[in-house]
Amino acid sequence: MVSLKKQVVNVAFAYLVFFGIVGFLGLLMQNNISARNPLTIRHEQYEAKLSRDASSGVAIVDGATMNDVALGLGYMHALDRGMQIFLQRFVAQGRLAEIVKATDETVKVDKYIRKFGFERSLVHTMSLLTDDEKEYLKAYADGVNLYFQRNTRPIELRLLKYNPLEEPFRPEDILLIGKLMPLLGMSDTQAGLEKFLIEVMQSPNGVKFAKSLMKPYLDDMDDEIVKLLENVTLEDTTIPNEVLKVIGSISNSNNWVVNGKLSESGKPVLVTDPHMRIDHLPSVWYEAILKTDDNYVTGITVAGVPLVVMGRTKKTSYGFTFSPADLMDYEITHCRMNAHNQVECKVDEPDVYKAVNEVTEIIKRKDMDSPIEYKVRQLSHSNCILEAPQQFKEGYYLCHAYVSQTDGGAYAVKAFTQAVKATTVDGLQKSLRHADIGMNMILADDQGNIGYQQCGRHPVRQHSGLFPFPSWDKNFRWKGIVDANELVSYTNPDNGWIATANNDINPNRPFPIVNAHMGNYRVDRIAQMIEKKINNEEKFAISDMRRMLLDVKSEQCEAFMRVLRPQIRTRAEYQAFSAWDCTYDRESIYPTIFEEFLTTLHVDVFGRIFSAHSFKLLKPKIRHFYYFDRFILDYSERDQWLWKSESQTDLFKRVFEEVWSKLPSKVDQWGKKNTLRLGNLFWSKALPPFVTQALGIDVEFEMSGSRATVSPFVKGADRAVGVSWRMIADMAYGMVLTNLPGGVNDRIFSRYYVSDLFRWYRG
Repeated sequence: MVSLKKQVVNVAFAYLVFFGIVGFLGLLMQNNISARNPLTIRHEQYEAKLSRDASSGVAIVDGATMNDVALGLGYMHALDRGMQIFLQRFVAQGRLAEIVKATDETVKVDKYIRKFGFERSLVHTMSLLTDDEKEYLKAYADGVNLYFQRNTRPIELRLLKYNPLEEPFRPEDILLIGKLMPLLGMSDTQAGLEKFLIEVMQSPNGVKFAKSLMKPYLDDMDDEIVKLLENVTLEDTTIPNEVLKVIGSISNSNNWVVNGKLSESGKPVLVTDPHMRIDHLPSVWYEAILKTDDNYVTGITVAGVPLVVMGRTKKTSYGFTFSPADLMDYEITHCRMNAHNQVECKVDEPDVYKAVNEVTEIIKRKDMDSPIEYKVRQLSHSNCILEAPQQFKEGYYLCHAYVSQTDGGAYAVKAFTQAVKATTVDGLQKSLRHADIGMNMILADDQGNIGYQQCGRHPVRQHSGLFPFPSWDKNFRWKGIVDANELVSYTNPDNGWIATANNDINPNRPFPIVNAHMGNYRVDRIAQMIEKKINNEEKFAISDMRRMLLDVKSEQCEAFMRVLRPQIRTRAEYQAFSAWDCTYDRESIYPTIFEEFLTTLHVDVFGRIFSAHSFKLLKPKIRHFYYFDRFILDYSERDQWLWKSESQTDLFKRVFEEVWSKLPSKVDQWGKKNTLRLGNLFWSKALPPFVTQALGIDVEFEMSGSRATVSPFVKGADRAVGVSWRMIADMAYGMVLTNLPGGVNDRIFSRYYVSDLFRWYRG
């Protein structure tokens, strides 16, 4: 009998031989495009020269026009991220179960995507584009297809038995992928919060708590709506984790800019760093340098989409944080079966019912003969998607309205294709304000101007947007889209700098477009660092911006420690912790202690309201919204029903002493608790961990930072969020400093697989 040890050795050897062959074949299959070995491609009337940066491998695409460049970018995306392009298309089409693997999870993903009808709305979305915009997308799609016509498909697609030549990449696929990006960012986070608030308000004392938590945005919710909520049946419509892993979702971000009077170079310096899921390789972002006869643009794109969403051109630079704008609403409706065996819902008073628009989506399952029929139902007066069980029964239900459901993607194409042509901040503002993605854009140009532009297509509401309204009440319905010229926009503020970090920025309108922002912790910390330099009469160098990007001092921690410190500083055993400055360094034990205190405090306070099961639903929201912190820190008399006779200081002291008494003799350093493991999108699920780690397919780091630091890191049960790209652009120089967690190529044995990863880790 073969020993267990020998079996393990044999299996490991088999994997190594297999991947040795895979790696060798992968290298043979790739065009050896490099700085020394450029490639010129031609298709129809377009031509592009392809090369790479000698050190990082970042793609360099030269062409006479942007259409020439689009052809070349499509080719390079297919070369470096061919698997990623098609995996994203499978998700956007709702075909994971058909092409990748038929599991409960992939079917759930497909159902989630299909309900929005993105594929069904493509004819309408394409009609919004001009002929020039359509030609730009076509040139890119031609570049993707040209690569696969000339080269062997990635081994992952071969294993999936999928041939890209049988389903060529289309311009419409660009819009499909583009439709998903804003939905999976702050829009889904907003939907999660609103659904959670509804769950809260169905529990005892829930309405009282929710109104206090989200004050003042639930104050106008009347007793009729509260009564309706008691009867609503909730369906589980949370976004599947696999969607976020493949497409990526932006959770938070920072950006700031200083003008030339504050910089050493005498020109504006712009900094940006989007925060999103970073626990997979390749990164969601693809860096590229695109050159035309009269311009260049360098920055980040998404495989499958030819738009530089952040970066700099010859004359300008731009970077965004996602705006926590509310781009969706829930409506309450009553539905029943009519005499024709159709689902009908109440759409008007008194008791006016109309049949829903129903579409049956056919979800095929790989290696199975029987597809799944999935019914998507929408209210007749809008695109509001009914959240009711497939086996329908009469009752009150929610429906989900999303502002970019049919138009999504088209306005982003218009905005970003124009933005790269702009030569001034004013030109950037005029282009970008029409984008359909909720964004806070920070802008700069080489003439010395800096600016801010709020972006997005926001519904005109008649209420705060944070609570559901009856679908039959016309007074609550959307009244169109907020005019882009009404969004917040300004240039050259007197203080000489601008910063945003998913904070509260609202135009002067009767009802807000932002009703659940991410707090001021990071933007306050950025402001502190900028003002300190100004007060010391020091100019900003690029090295200062780098230090700011890597800052891990938490203003969230400081807010709680201001209450806690006076209660504990006199005790000798607490003094070292009390003196801690709230810096989340990976080698420190104090973040570990503080996080245990904060978690215990949340359990103590919110456990008075919810059951243990409900609190598990609550906990993820605590990590992403500052409103739970505000509830505890304000300690409002409005909430005496909860606090009863215990003072805030007594609460903090009691909880801290409880935590301290249970600490182990050796507390783990923060980095031991705060680990990041980056795994390959395809191979990390297909192979045992010891193989992926041994071959360098998976990489693990100990991380500094927290949810509220400028350089953040948040490790959840099923995902990790952190800095997905960094850029510093000094407008005095024709270059940018960047890094990202990964590399440009998704081939696991490519020299560019993790070419930027360790530079990103060091900052």
